[in-house]
Amino acid sequence: MALDTSAKGVLLRLMSEIPSKYSTDEGSVLYDIMAAAAIEFEAAYSAVDDNIKRNLISDASGSDLDALLSQLGYYRKNATYAEGEVTICGTDGTVIPTGTLIAKGRIIYETTADATVSGGSAVVHIRAQLPGESGNATVGTVNYFPVMPENLLSVSNAEAVTGGTDAETDNAYRERYFYFLDNPVTSGNKYEYEQWAMEVDGVGKAKCYPIWNGPGTVKVVIATAAMEPAGSDLVQAVAAHIEEQRLVGPTVTVASAEAVSVNVSATVYTDGAYSPDSVRLNLSDALTAYFKDLGFSGGVVPYSEVGAILQSIPGVMYYSDFKLNGAQNNITISDGQLAAIGTINLTQGA
Repeated sequence: MALDTSAKGVLLRLMSEIPSKYSTDEGSVLYDIMAAAAIEFEAAYSAVDDNIKRNLISDASGSDLDALLSQLGYYRKNATYAEGEVTICGTDGTVIPTGTLIAKGRIIYETTADATVSGGSAVVHIRAQLPGESGNATVGTVNYFPVMPENLLSVSNAEAVTGGTDAETDNAYRERYFYFLDNPVTSGNKYEYEQWAMEVDGVGKAKCYPIWNGPGTVKVVIATAAMEPAGSDLVQAVAAHIEEQRLVGPTVTVASAEAVSVNVSATVYTDGAYSPDSVRLNLSDALTAYFKDLGFSGGVVPYSEVGAILQSIPGVMYYSDFKLNGAQNNITISDGQLAAIGTINLTQGA
């Protein structure tokens, strides 16, 4: 009879209670009886442990965490859709119907309204087919038709496609609860406004500034879960939610965190397996993750840190003439601002 390590421990404890005059050697009747019992006891102990963890906020996950926190008035935030605009070039008079498919790699978007090409192009609003952060796109990366429409020639996004956020993870959900446990909400204090803002799908951070424009005024600054500036729809959704919750009192202003562009330029010397364009794309992804961790409580984007990130990109042997916003200095980020990728200009070194 095969026993795992835990069951063997239970078996040894059971055998220690048997008088020595009885044989408990492996293969004996007592051994077989106690081994079977040990397996069942260990299964019961494991079930009890699992049940305890399922009922602890610090250990629960998935639907178990949902069940625990919903009893306390906290609900997991859903994923949101990325949206933006693209410029479609084609023959004048060509109608671009609602639902026309446009893509970035394997990410598919749909146009949300009919448009007609005039003067060689049309600007069209798009929305990702599926919710999630993967729908966000940097400038120029939404650039082809999965199915080429007749009389349309090209497509590109002159501005970033933003607003896509993943469903709140277990850790983020739990941390939101613990944050307000450590910063208790009372009637009308700043944490209550932050809590209301953080309840809205797509909001990743919120900060309240009481008396920001004199007595009787409150300002709430928000950023998306991807730590990007919030679009007007999200700002309006937060403002509406706060109005539904709050008592009559101060005038409330909801605003997006302001983006501070970080423009990178450098001459890169690659190993030949990677082009400057591939380095640029990888650097953009790495900086996006790094800026997300910075938040919007003020500070700096260190010149040396961005340089270290550039050096870590696959294919980069070394670089020269590296600058941030045209200088070899840190970039200051004020309270309520977000670091955002501006232009990345990399040239191949000889």
